[in-house]
Amino acid sequence: MHPVCAVCAAPLGRMPADDAPPYLAMLVVLHLAVPFVVISAKTGYHPGVAMVAALLAVLVLACLVSLRMAKGAVIGVLLKLGGVDEGVL
Repeated sequence: MHPVCAVCAAPLGRMPADDAPPYLAMLVVLHLAVPFVVISAKTGYHPGVAMVAALLAVLVLACLVSLRMAKGAVIGVLLKLGGVDEGVL
């Protein structure tokens, strides 16, 4: 991450995003995966090991892609709400 925004000079390097971006990324991605799990449980379909490995790889990739967007969203909200205190950070 850049320490300072090139356009508005916001202090991006000192944003305390902490655990919110991974939580939001997993929340969104796993909510998209739940219908498939429910359907497979209701129909009794049990995929093979290769199918489960492929699905897990897709879920991990989706989490990693959405993590960047979630971090940007959290930092944007923090900037809007004034989440940076010069004396604390």
